[in-house]
Amino acid sequence: MRHVDIVENGHYVAGMRHGYGVMKWPEGSKYSGMFERGRANGQGELLRTDGSVYRGQFCEDCMSGEGRMQWRDGVEYVGQFVANKFVEYLFVSEAVLALAQAGVGRWKKYEGHWKDGMQHEVGTLLDHQDQEFRGCFKFGKLDYWIDDHDHKK
Repeated sequence: MRHVDIVENGHYVAGMRHGYGVMKWPEGSKYSGMFERGRANGQGELLRTDGSVYRGQFCEDCMSGEGRMQWRDGVEYVGQFVANKFVEYLFVSEAVLALAQAGVGRWKKYEGHWKDGMQHEVGTLLDHQDQEFRGCFKFGKLDYWIDDHDHKK
């Protein structure tokens, strides 16, 4: 144990975590994965106290690279992360997030573009009856619907 509040298991090189290791924080969060130069670098898994789980690449203690974030309620995002944020996508099929937390339970899934960790530009929402609705988003908020369905904002 290097710090009284954090439990660490793993290898050290020159006094810094290196290679595979596990860190647990007092509030219950836990990181299992690769360390380099004392920081999470490489493949790892982060279990958070809210029940969410991130599995994927880390760079300098941040979720960066290919990864998957899953929330306790079934919400999931698969794709690229940079500095703990979702990144903008070139292809709609690369970004998948269930929007249960954003759509007050109405939406089951979102496929579309991202910017600064928010839905941005064209995207498709899937409701719990598996009906698809296309819309245009601006910084995480629906701007307008693209299809012929009768919707309310």
